[in-house]
Amino acid sequence: ASVSLLAIVVVLMYLLPKGNTFFLIELGLGTAAWFFIAYNGSRISRVGLAGISKRLSFIFGQKNLISAAYLRMRKGRIIPLMVVLALTMSTTIAFAVQSESLRVDLDREVTYAVGADLRIACTVREFAFDQTLAAIEGVEQVTPVLSAWASFPGQDITIEALDALIYAEIGNFDQSSFGDNDSSIVLSALAATPNGIILSEYHAAFLNKTAGQTLDLEMSGVGTLQTVTFIVVGVVYSAPGFGYASVMDIPPSTLGAGFGFQAGYSGFAITNLNFTAEVLDAETTDLFLASLAEDTNRTQLDYDLWSHPGVYPTTPETFNLKARSLQTALFLNTVEGLFSIGFVMSLTLSIFALSISLGSVVRERRKEYAVMRAIGGSKRQIVSMVFSEFAGVVLASLILSILLGGIFGFIMGFLLNNMMPFSRTLAATISLPWYFLSVVLIIEIATMIIGAYLPAREASRTEPAVVLRNM
Repeated sequence: ASVSLLAIVVVLMYLLPKGNTFFLIELGLGTAAWFFIAYNGSRISRVGLAGISKRLSFIFGQKNLISAAYLRMRKGRIIPLMVVLALTMSTTIAFAVQSESLRVDLDREVTYAVGADLRIACTVREFAFDQTLAAIEGVEQVTPVLSAWASFPGQDITIEALDALIYAEIGNFDQSSFGDNDSSIVLSALAATPNGIILSEYHAAFLNKTAGQTLDLEMSGVGTLQTVTFIVVGVVYSAPGFGYASVMDIPPSTLGAGFGFQAGYSGFAITNLNFTAEVLDAETTDLFLASLAEDTNRTQLDYDLWSHPGVYPTTPETFNLKARSLQTALFLNTVEGLFSIGFVMSLTLSIFALSISLGSVVRERRKEYAVMRAIGGSKRQIVSMVFSEFAGVVLASLILSILLGGIFGFIMGFLLNNMMPFSRTLAATISLPWYFLSVVLIIEIATMIIGAYLPAREASRTEPAVVLRNM
């Protein structure tokens, strides 16, 4: 039932429209699934742990048989303990996974929106200004980008004309950029066809055009409009630096996609710079894309670029996402604050749950430990038995927590993505902060050892005569 509930939550994430009411429904169902999976997982883990402990008795001795028997008999105490541990520790892991996934995805989105290592907006400059930029230390390949208007019946689009081969080298492409095709193959085909054009998937389907067919576009001419014939060489879904190739593909949001770099009109098409510039009789542009050497001195680079009047460079590292809008800044600041508070609270709760819960179980079972001492059990045997039992319980809870934390970190991250005030261009990913999680797990394991050893030591100090005198 718990797995079915989780499956329903995952399906609803993709089917339900974006909205506060639906977010609350998904969040409520997800939280319920979280609890029930933790509960059922604890039940299964308890039985499995008892079986493993019994099978290992030939290595660790009779105390493992006793621990296995306790795990089987005391489900009323062990299961609630495991549920509490699994929920608190998995919440800690889920917050860490969700935070890291958001950070990585936003970095990817910014890098894709900027388009290349260096994006240079400027006042109107001649195409030859790319040579001036290439002469700056650290700048390698540069291509001018000429944006122009074009039209076909029922649609206006933006033509993004550039050097296709250089763009193939410097663009921060994603595997989804050109659908199932490799970016270098499609752009090489464009470079080999002077009047080639790469249409958006939507516009290609709208016009019923495939690779090799011609397409007539209406474009600006000298004092009039002109019809220009292109040859379709491929299709594009999105492209670095220009956003979605068709606005019909942009998910609805308050601020739109591309962080201000989304191409205008109903989308864009990519053409060759030389052909388009010749057709339009254009020699100037206000945008350049460039690649940088790995060992570039960024401070010196910024100084050299800003020394040119009217030049405004942007790199993925210097792009300030919060400065794009007040709504974005409020959203990111709120999320960062909630993540920090939630992580600290859940980590603290898991530590206290370990120490308090294990200690209370030991105190409730003092008579049992007294009987064991009375029939000849040594303090060391009591410590070993209790420690192995509790260590197994906590270790099983920790393994279950890692699984639950990863699953629900992804689910909550998906909901968070749908709440963003801007539209994503790239698919969301799940990223595990291995180094950070290692530190967290070390803290949890250290707490586990201390939390299991101290109650075991307390149990070993049980005096049979004192505990059993009133029985």
